[in-house]
Amino acid sequence: MTRNDFDPAELSAALRLLIKALPDNESDLSGIKASRRRNLRLEIGKAIEQLSNLSRELDPIEQPPVVFDPSDPDTVGTLIARTMLEQERIP
Repeated sequence: MTRNDFDPAELSAALRLLIKALPDNESDLSGIKASRRRNLRLEIGKAIEQLSNLSRELDPIEQPPVVFDPSDPDTVGTLIARTMLEQERIP
C-alpha cells in the first residue's frame, strides 16, 4: 500500500492485526538476540514516526509550528531580553 492508493479500511485492519501481534506486558523478551532487538526498535521507531505523521494529517485542527513553553530557558531569556531592550534607558 502506497500513499497514492491509501485505503483507510485496509490500514485499520492492519493496525488491528498489529495490536494482536504485540506481546503483552508480561511477555519474556530476554530470548531475543541483541541485534534483533536493535532492529525491532528501529522498525518500531519508523512505524511510530509514520503513524504520528498520519495522525497529524488526519487531525482537522492543525497544530501551531511553535508553542510558547515558559519552562524553556531560551524562550524565557529571549522574552526577558526583549522586554529589557524595550524599556527606557536610565543613565
